[in-house]
Amino acid sequence: MNLITHKLTSLLRLSLWLLTVACVPSIAVAQRGSVVALVPQRAVAIAKLNWDLVRSDAQFRSMLNANQLDRALDDLDIDGSQISEIVIFSGINTTPTGLVGGIFAGSYDVAAVKAALESRSFPKEKYLSRVLYCDDASCMSLLRSGRLLVGTRQAVKAVIDVEANPRSALTLRKPFTTMLRKFVLGRQPISFAMALPLEYQMVGEVAVKVVAALFNFSGLGPLAFVIDKIGLPQAIGFAITRSGDSFPVELTARMKDEQSAALISGTLNLAQSLNLELFGSRMSAAARDRLLNVSVVRQGTVLQVKLLLRREDLQATK
Repeated sequence: MNLITHKLTSLLRLSLWLLTVACVPSIAVAQRGSVVALVPQRAVAIAKLNWDLVRSDAQFRSMLNANQLDRALDDLDIDGSQISEIVIFSGINTTPTGLVGGIFAGSYDVAAVKAALESRSFPKEKYLSRVLYCDDASCMSLLRSGRLLVGTRQAVKAVIDVEANPRSALTLRKPFTTMLRKFVLGRQPISFAMALPLEYQMVGEVAVKVVAALFNFSGLGPLAFVIDKIGLPQAIGFAITRSGDSFPVELTARMKDEQSAALISGTLNLAQSLNLELFGSRMSAAARDRLLNVSVVRQGTVLQVKLLLRREDLQATK
């Protein structure tokens, strides 16, 4: 069990979520509807992996350490090809008692999964007619749709609430709706959307910390630098795709006012004009060179950023 946990933890730095996954045997059943529509309104961030695309692409597999996930799944007699989509969500508090969860979609035999869960010695709880299999703060459950839900007790119950009352979903909360339509509801291999509540929009590094909780932040290269410079957005979203050996990134950030948007736009453009020497202490020479290809366009309070990552920018999590 410790070996499986170690392998899974390196996938995305959601150790609590992945620790729970390590306990779940799963097999394959067609599931319909949007996984994102199950994310609770109290979440502030969603990361979505189109596993059908990521799993079959060697570079994305390297970036996300998919080989380690496959090995962990093999240890549990699970075929990784049965997973089609992974949605991870987080609240501001990413601790074991906070709102951190993951939803797996794919094709597996729900009855077999339930039987496997019942065979384990996990304490069981009932919540809104769903059975929760819990170990301390970690829980797992099967939704009515057959999807596998894992995470903190708070996160698991929140998703079950959404299944019972779809109007409580995050997809209905502005300004999240814009970012979701643009990024997460598409078919990009990797996408992310975040909208911060008003009380957190002026708290330094909140956005960076939430992104870092869902991704290997140091492995995002120049994209991590751009997110760090944006700093205090109302909402932010990005998607990573692939074109040959390059990885185009499209990012949108809605700032609290035009002055903030102009300041960030000016900072990024100034960095380019100074050949990024201004930020030499924060970035390697290679990263500064790559940021020369960043395109920044401002429309009022909205920043549109495009950049091109290269193969060496996307390294596997260590």
